[in-house]
Amino acid sequence: MSEPPPANPRILIVDDEPNIRKVLRDMSRRVLRFDTWEASDGREALRLFREMEPDVVLSDIRMPGMDGISLLKSMKAERPNVPVILITGYPSLEVAIQGMKEGASDFITKPFRLDHLQVLLEKALREKRLMDDNEGLRQQVQHKKILEKLNEELNQKVREMSALCSLGQTIAAFPLNRDAILRSLVNEARSAVQAMWVEFLAPHDGGVLTLARSPDEPEGTETLSPPDLPTQLLDRSIRLRAPILGPRRFLPSDPSSAGGFYKEDLSQMVVPLVIKGEVIGVIHAAGKLRGGDFDRHDLLLVSELAKRAALGLENKYLYESVFDVLMSTLRSLVSTVEARDLYTKQHSQRVTDIAVIIAGHMGCTPQQIDTLRVAGYLHDLGKLGVKDSVLLKPGPLTPEEFAQIRAHPVIGEEILAPIGFLPEERALVRHHHERWDGRGYPDGLREDNIPLLARILSVADVFDALTSDRPYRPAMSVEGGAAEIMACKGTQFDPVVVAAFGEVLWKCAEKVVKRHNGDGAHKRGEEAPK
Repeated sequence: MSEPPPANPRILIVDDEPNIRKVLRDMSRRVLRFDTWEASDGREALRLFREMEPDVVLSDIRMPGMDGISLLKSMKAERPNVPVILITGYPSLEVAIQGMKEGASDFITKPFRLDHLQVLLEKALREKRLMDDNEGLRQQVQHKKILEKLNEELNQKVREMSALCSLGQTIAAFPLNRDAILRSLVNEARSAVQAMWVEFLAPHDGGVLTLARSPDEPEGTETLSPPDLPTQLLDRSIRLRAPILGPRRFLPSDPSSAGGFYKEDLSQMVVPLVIKGEVIGVIHAAGKLRGGDFDRHDLLLVSELAKRAALGLENKYLYESVFDVLMSTLRSLVSTVEARDLYTKQHSQRVTDIAVIIAGHMGCTPQQIDTLRVAGYLHDLGKLGVKDSVLLKPGPLTPEEFAQIRAHPVIGEEILAPIGFLPEERALVRHHHERWDGRGYPDGLREDNIPLLARILSVADVFDALTSDRPYRPAMSVEGGAAEIMACKGTQFDPVVVAAFGEVLWKCAEKVVKRHNGDGAHKRGEEAPK
């Protein structure tokens, strides 16, 4: 019996202009296959919102009666996971900030492009699915009190970060560093307003530093640099924290006396980049490629880019702060697991260090190394769900007890899944006990079906286990542990990983030697190589 096709996503369109509603309805149905409902004012929209339970809401801000911000507040109070995109014909920073605080997913300005709207709606659907998935996973683990509290705090942070990220769509694909954002900002601004030059200037020791410029080298001319920004224009923009259209400047025909610039007068504009009330610099645009002057529309375009860049920079610092807190919490949980057993002190750190050595020798990318550093340390987090009587048992485990041990990779992945860890990080935690011959757990994967990083971590994990003391036997020597690893090449372990391990054994041994000198020992309950 075949399964019924999945239901179409539902969108609620709210606008007091029938023509706008028709355009939005036609695009939603034809392009995105939405089931659509429409309302001409806020009160009707709130009634339909409660009845139809939409997946996405697209609402105008200015409407008679209940406006879009009030409607947003009411909807978020009832169903905070539903993305709401606000439409405005009168863009302003104050409205954007107010909408963000109330939980708006994004904004679009009239007149809008349908392809831009399509991108926003698809993004909103992904956000809705992510929030729904996260809620479902949270419910699955809420019986674990320690995870319930962690999920509650992290879900709040995810919602806050999601609101900030949604306003920064222009910079969503940027690397999270200041220089890359500023370079992309001036490139985007130059393209958006068709400027000859755009640069980002920052006040410094009574002067001005150029932190980014587009183009880096002016093309097809004898010019070397854009004209100097008049000091009074820069000072005024910083003092008022406002964008300014500058007067045309006459530049003499002698290039040397004009800084190598064109012999013409050029339109200019200055837009400040403000973060938390402080102007960190200004965007200076000079000259229209097709002549003419910059206008208010150009000023609004660059101001929007500046606002999103500022939000992107703020999001960078917020993300790093939240991630640091998250990792600190998870590291504390790992330490709690290791503290339960005398033989597990610093095991996770040693295994991570050894795995990073092997991965580096194999030519893994910096991103893969970062994944190992993050998820490798957390690979035994799932042992929070294993009873002390099993984890600390000095003798052989019964089949029932070993089944509990075998569950810890799945428990570990379930802990990480709802709190924003990447699929490759979760896969490393889940599959570090798979075997090359397919006789591992939890999924019985074999050979190249096992993620590469999990294959690397498996070798590091078992090597540390073999060279650690157990209650019922002393630790093997480095040579003995390495020999066991080599003996299991092609059965338990990937032969390529084992070969790389053998080539950097002396580096891996340094981690073991540190442990034997008093920095910790083996973890309980690991399967020895066979």
